[in-house]
Amino acid sequence: MQTVKHRQTAYFLYDSRIERFDLESRNWLASVALPAVGAKSMATSDRGVFVAIGTSIRRFDPDLANRTLLTTAARPVARLLLDDNLLIATQTGDGLTALFHPLDGGSPVQSNLANSTWDLRGAASVMPIGNKIFGRSTVRGQAEIVQVTYQNAGGLIGFMDSPYTSGALPLAARTWVMPGETRVVDNSGTV
Repeated sequence: MQTVKHRQTAYFLYDSRIERFDLESRNWLASVALPAVGAKSMATSDRGVFVAIGTSIRRFDPDLANRTLLTTAARPVARLLLDDNLLIATQTGDGLTALFHPLDGGSPVQSNLANSTWDLRGAASVMPIGNKIFGRSTVRGQAEIVQVTYQNAGGLIGFMDSPYTSGALPLAARTWVMPGETRVVDNSGTV
């Protein structure tokens, strides 16, 4: 299950449905069934609710009334992230792979850093001001915080792991970018 908040609504993503809770009235809203099972990630903005199911990314109206297929990624989507008008879908597979989809027009950009042995299968976070994605990876048997940079219009530029070596960081699965975008914290407490 993934939980995200947008304005006064909390969204709860399950394998085959979205549950919503109105934080102002403190009431549950109608549940919405997804078109298929296997939902992995969700992102919300004033432009809509975006849901990844396998390789497809669907856009729902903010009230979840209407849905359309927004795009299809080359590989299964692990996490959806938003950087203003740019939807970023990190993907599973070899190397660092992401699909960048401009929400105000333009063609999606599929990007891969094939020479990387890292990936962003875990729950990543985005730092829009610095055009960076942060995540946790243990692909090489080491627990590391991974930083990936990307272009404004989409496309991966490069990556860097933490200065710690040999898995010196405690295991964690989720990262958050702190307000002001000056620090990243993970669910092990590492800052």
